[in-house]
Amino acid sequence: MEYLPLKAGNLITILVPINLIFSKIIEFIKRYKNKKVENVFRVFTLVFGIGSTAIFYILDYSMYFCFTWIGSLLIGLLQYSIVYRNVEKESNEEINELQKLFSFFSIILGIFIIIIPHTKIFNLIGGGIDSKVDSISKIVFAILGICHIILNEYILSKIQTCLSKNC
Repeated sequence: MEYLPLKAGNLITILVPINLIFSKIIEFIKRYKNKKVENVFRVFTLVFGIGSTAIFYILDYSMYFCFTWIGSLLIGLLQYSIVYRNVEKESNEEINELQKLFSFFSIILGIFIIIIPHTKIFNLIGGGIDSKVDSISKIVFAILGICHIILNEYILSKIQTCLSKNC
């Protein structure tokens, strides 16, 4: 038996998107929050991973899916706990044109990621094999797309400006 196949193994439909969600959220927390919030997020993720894996097992998802699910959460947790990415703390400076352009492309990428499960691309990367796994994968892709839309510098600076002015 081939272990970790790309299509049937949910690697591209579950593992990679969860890892990218981790990177976006951890980068946001490191930029705007303190170490305590980061540790709370890690503990919450660990509890969520164990609990959701138990629920998936009880709901008769395959053992392989349960392993992929808990593995992707633990890999993301360990990867972003051990590998330190130097992220600058956010200042109240104005957003320049290049940052606005990157934020625009991040929004476009987020919309594209949300649409992926509803296209044939999803079937090419391993979707459509199991309807239960597809529903979870669609939720994961939606969360990843929303993270790309909301957690970009331009949107966050606008929210921060609005909150400081009590809009």
